[in-house]
Amino acid sequence: MGIYSVVYSNILFALTMCLLNGAAISRFLNYRQEMKKTFILPTLASGIMGAAAYGAYFLVHLTLKRNLLGVLAAMAVAVAVYGILLLKLHCVDELELLSVPGGKKLVRIARKFHLL
Repeated sequence: MGIYSVVYSNILFALTMCLLNGAAISRFLNYRQEMKKTFILPTLASGIMGAAAYGAYFLVHLTLKRNLLGVLAAMAVAVAVYGILLLKLHCVDELELLSVPGGKKLVRIARKFHLL
């Protein structure tokens, strides 16, 4: 497998540690992780974000033949789409937004665009 075995082993290690840590937290603290808000909805949002970013890159690269502009456009679209989807799918609520630096400003913007 060559050098790819290092990549696969790092992925497997991280996944194993996450699963074992989750099991230990569940067992010792009697904590049950909320699956929908923590895993399912962000995974859905990231899939849609990836498709939107790919579409933006493809369109810019197809029309302008510039790789850098395509990447920058894809990044801007990805940030916007993911943020909007997290708010619309109720993965992040107003209290969570207020707890991050600049949260008041984010809440104002989200309310202005009817995302909250």
